[in-house]
Amino acid sequence: MVNITAGSSSPMLSSLSHNPQIIRADEATDIIITVVLDDPDRTTGQVQARIAKDGIGSTIQLNDNGSGVDEVADDGIWSGSVLWTPNGGGYARLEAWATDGDTVSPTIAVTINVEGAVDSGGILEELRGDITTVIGGVIIVVILLGGLIMFNRRRSLARDLELIESWGGAPAGAKAGWDATTEVSAADAAMSPMNMDAADNAPMEEDDGKIRGGDLDWDNV
Repeated sequence: MVNITAGSSSPMLSSLSHNPQIIRADEATDIIITVVLDDPDRTTGQVQARIAKDGIGSTIQLNDNGSGVDEVADDGIWSGSVLWTPNGGGYARLEAWATDGDTVSPTIAVTINVEGAVDSGGILEELRGDITTVIGGVIIVVILLGGLIMFNRRRSLARDLELIESWGGAPAGAKAGWDATTEVSAADAAMSPMNMDAADNAPMEEDDGKIRGGDLDWDNV
């Protein structure tokens, strides 16, 4: 039984990958790219890849002949390498496609995470964001603590005023002040009439104890 393939079949690519997995911004990195080609009639003559970031990148010719970074010839795994320096952190795009005569396979692609370098705002940018979050949290905690302290102080002063009113020494309309001066003033004001009455009665009591000239019996003296 003989299999006969009429015409050419469309090539299909899969399993696009890159090594190393971690790529840093502003550092030259030798990137190895591999992709698997499915080509039943084995007529595909070219497989290419492109790596780019922000529209700037490089196109790489891949091969399956066992040369360069390709380990085994004709195993269906096409490989190539490129020395690439991404500009700044962010995301890069790696894509590949195969050409079989006038037929071009669908493009497959993967996204590469480019880690920012210290001097390009990568790590420093992350730390800056963390510090901003911490400072914001501290400010919120300080505000809450301040409000709680003020609330407790108000409640303590209110209890003091209620205690003074229970002694009957403060007018019913007296209000608590922040430094408790109002309560003391109200108590002093209530005690002032009592002190004045006591002062007025003192001379009278002293006069009652004295012997006046009109009280003497002059006939018996």
